[in-house]
Amino acid sequence: MDKVTTDRRWNAALALGPVELSVADLDRSERYYRGSLGMELIAREGAHARFGVAGRTMLVLTEIPETKPAPSSSPGLSHVALDVPARAHLARFARHYSQSHTDGDLRDHIVSESCYVLDPDGHTVEITCGRPRDEWSWQNGLPVLVADAMTLADLAVEGLGRGQPTVGDLQLHVADRGRGAARPRGGRPRGRFVPW
Repeated sequence: MDKVTTDRRWNAALALGPVELSVADLDRSERYYRGSLGMELIAREGAHARFGVAGRTMLVLTEIPETKPAPSSSPGLSHVALDVPARAHLARFARHYSQSHTDGDLRDHIVSESCYVLDPDGHTVEITCGRPRDEWSWQNGLPVLVADAMTLADLAVEGLGRGQPTVGDLQLHVADRGRGAARPRGGRPRGRFVPW
């Protein structure tokens, strides 16, 4: 795959809070996020459910019956990334997920390794583990990014890993790259986000 550079500058003091997603069937989504992704149900009230790890909310799902994924050409969420602190976590997740699903897509980005999965409503969730900066490739002072395919064998790793996952990043689709992101009322992105 072609290598690209990014000029993304992330302030290490910043942390993302919970990401809100709309789903058509909250019961179905609860089974998926608990069973397939291994998240804990922190709270469920009416049409809302909070999922996370170790009591920390990472995702809030809101049931809106008959909701459908936005077309891939529309602005809105591309995917949400959940960072795991050790490669062993990613390897365990990928093995667990592959036992009951065939859609896991393992990728080597040089700066990280990731497993992309689709939830029952078409939301892409990336489980990712960053690599130490001294292992990155650099060009003109910027990290080089790729998306090379990986296999489970590429993730062979020993140990349990320490730490807890966090919400790592969000990627958004834009309607017109020349104009930047479309700005619906209120300035919030549309697509598969929970309606405001």
